Amino acid sequence: MSIDAALRPSQPTPTLRIARSFDDIVGCLSVRLVVFVGEQEVPLDEEVDAYDADATHYCCVLDGHVVGTARLVLLERGWGKIGRVAVLRPYRRRGIATALMRRILDHEASALSLVTLDAQVTAIGFYERFGFVAEDDVFMDAGIPHRRMVLKRRQEDGAPEGAPCGSNVGKLL
Repeated sequence: MSIDAALRPSQPTPTLRIARSFDDIVGCLSVRLVVFVGEQEVPLDEEVDAYDADATHYCCVLDGHVVGTARLVLLERGWGKIGRVAVLRPYRRRGIATALMRRILDHEASALSLVTLDAQVTAIGFYERFGFVAEDDVFMDAGIPHRRMVLKRRQEDGAPEGAPCGSNVGKLL
């Protein structure tokens, strides 16, 4: 390493955690408001919903500020739904959304028999990297085209690996 490189100030390290404090929850909601309501013009009453109270919210904190968020809603039958994945514009393309997804899938969602999400059509490729597969037709949510996606997992009941974890499950969510 050169002396110049050694003398450069280091970049702050992002912290990934479950949002438990008031400040973290407010930070998560702030990121969502900026990204979904501000940038994508989602109506506020559609962005904040009844699932927020019971969801597990995740945040990526950088230099004391929440810069990315996602949530996991636990549903009946050991199912879960990931949503509200958002990163502030200046922090995109730095792996924050990837880190949030890995955190959810490797920890809390790892024991779930089914994990779904409703992906904006432009983000389908991102979620496919984690094993999600698009199902059903495109539908509009808050004026934005989406597709339901399901994480294909190894089945405990002897179904082959990669077999869908449920048929038409999206209609129940």
